[in-house]
Amino acid sequence: MNLYSTASGNTTITADGIETSTAKTIQSQAPNPVVEFYSDASGLRISKSKSSVIADGVDYTVITVAIIDESENIVSNYSGTIDLTTGVGYFEGGNASTTLVFDEEGSKSINLYSEDISESATVTAEANDTDSGFTATAFTSVSFTQPETKNITFVEGSVLSTEQYGLIRFEIEVTGADVDLTSMLISWSETKALLDKIEIMSLSSSGTYFPIINTDSASSPHTETISTILYRSENDINNIPDNSFILLTFIGTPNIMKHETIYVTFYDNENSYPITVYVP
Repeated sequence: MNLYSTASGNTTITADGIETSTAKTIQSQAPNPVVEFYSDASGLRISKSKSSVIADGVDYTVITVAIIDESENIVSNYSGTIDLTTGVGYFEGGNASTTLVFDEEGSKSINLYSEDISESATVTAEANDTDSGFTATAFTSVSFTQPETKNITFVEGSVLSTEQYGLIRFEIEVTGADVDLTSMLISWSETKALLDKIEIMSLSSSGTYFPIINTDSASSPHTETISTILYRSENDINNIPDNSFILLTFIGTPNIMKHETIYVTFYDNENSYPITVYVP
């Protein structure tokens, strides 16, 4: 059975069961289907996944353009093109303007990036279909904010020591961007303490330490080549940063690292990030 309409909008289809001596129709147990009717394209709707983007060329917002009729229902079988432009930033592919091609679709999405700062960048969607006469324009705005300076800081009060001060664990907070770690410099004053192992737990490590580097009873100062990523700290559902953990294993006499100060410098290909860790 075919269903038609001369008006756009939603309608609910209901089926009732009827039983006779010659035929039996059973009412469907599934939820009643809802059919959406739409008319010809008459406008555009443009939206973004978030209104504020860090201007670092990595963060982005998703721009979505939908074709709508006069009742703002999405025209799901539209075929044609929509031109997109942005006053600041660039779309996937690196250009400030692009064309979305619709092939019997109601909406299309594309990522928008920027490396320039702007309080309000206008993104414009424009339809100009000369064949059907469909013309429309829609706007939205996005702010591109200053990237936070990349840094590593020691989290005060995070030091835990076990095994008679042979195992020293502490937290670091990575801000601004991920750090592509290339090496670490570790120094301490107790000459009889030897560094035997370095272990790192960052956000993507699923609660395990990786990498684990054996330093083979190294004396102070010690530089270790390490190729891993220290991921930028992100806030959890309680708005508490998920930080990275560093676990250092020292060998020596009991309590050898008690009240020691450990100096750690993290290096990537751009900068160095020194921190100071006091073992209480």
